[in-house]
This record gives sequence, structure tokens and C-alpha cells, in this order.
Amino acid sequence: IDGIGTASSSNAATTEQVIASEELRLASNDDGKLNWIFGLYAFTEKLKQSRLSSLDAGIVAALIQPGFVSDDVEIDRDGVAAFGQISYAMTDKLNLTMGARYSYENVHQTPDLLVDLVVPTPGGPVAITTVNNVEQKKSFDGFSPMGSVSYEWTDDVMTYASISTGFKGGGFTKEVPNSPAQNMAVANETSLNYEIGIKARFADNRMLLNAAAFRSDLKNQQ
Repeated sequence: IDGIGTASSSNAATTEQVIASEELRLASNDDGKLNWIFGLYAFTEKLKQSRLSSLDAGIVAALIQPGFVSDDVEIDRDGVAAFGQISYAMTDKLNLTMGARYSYENVHQTPDLLVDLVVPTPGGPVAITTVNNVEQKKSFDGFSPMGSVSYEWTDDVMTYASISTGFKGGGFTKEVPNSPAQNMAVANETSLNYEIGIKARFADNRMLLNAAAFRSDLKNQQ
């Protein structure tokens, strides 16, 4: 460490994550002007992370004492969602689609942080001991609608435009901060997306052309 001497440090970390999900869908048979799909989705996620950083005394042992930072955390997330989408053929060429998804998630964080260090200061070594083991719980929800329109100019050329929204549930960081007051929940991440495009076939389907332009506006990116 500059100006004091030399010290060695070691860092070790392990992360374990288990996710299970299930989805149930009910859909039309796509043989009419009106087609639809509805469904339910559920998941559970368990994440465990364990980190240990240790500092060994260096040349100037009177100023730099051995210490460590133990950072363990477990985060449980359970969620459900309901979604649906309806498409309607206004004419043989014009199609409209609308859909939406509602998501609800519960997040439970169990932190276990212990900081035990002696750091050098101009006035001499100062011992620092910090503990954070306050559990945190919070629920998050979001509604994500979408809409699109497509037009088939010929049997081989179709253009489309869409507006959609996205949702990613908030939660708690797996890197535990020093105090419960700093351990604030991360807000939902949302997006507003615009897209226009073309799908075309030429030369008896020997040539395909797909092109799209899109823009995504993110809010509270995690």
C-alpha cells in the first residue's frame, strides 16, 4: 500500500443459483380472423453468494493489521404473471395485434455482512467493525402492454410497426452494503420500445429480406 508498506490480500467467492418455472398457455387454432393466446406463468429463484476478502499484515505490521470482510447473502424471489394477446385480421392484408402482461414478484434478502479491519490513519490505526444482518422484503409489480399493425402489400412483402413495453422486477443487490440504511431496494426496470420493419421474399423464395429499425428507452436500468 503506497506510503505505508506492502500488504497481501486474498479474495474468494462462490455463487449458487437455482431457478424453477412453469407456464400454462391456452391458444386459438389460428383458422379465423380472430386469434388469441392467454396464459399464466410462475417461477421461484434462490440465489446464494458467499464472499471472503482477507488482508494480511505487511512490512509495517504496526499500521496494517490482519483483517477480513465476510459478505454472505441469500435472495429468494417468487413471481407470477398473467398474459394475453389478441390478433384480428381487419382485411386480407391488414392485421392488428394487442397484448398485455401483468407481473407480480416478492423478494426476500437475508444478508450477513461482517467487516473487521484495522486501517491506517494520520492519527494511527483505527479499528473498524461493521455488521449488517437485517433482512429485507419487498414486492414489485408491473403492467406491460403492447400493440402492432402489419400490412401485406403482396403475398411476398409485408411491413409492420409496433410499440411495446418491458418490465424487470426490482430487488436487492447481492453485494451487501455496510448498513441497513444503505441497503435500499432497486426500483423496477422498464422500457418503451418502438420498431418498424419489412419481411420480403424474392425470386421464388430463393432470396429473403428482413430489415428492422428500433428504439428502446430504458428507465431505472439495473
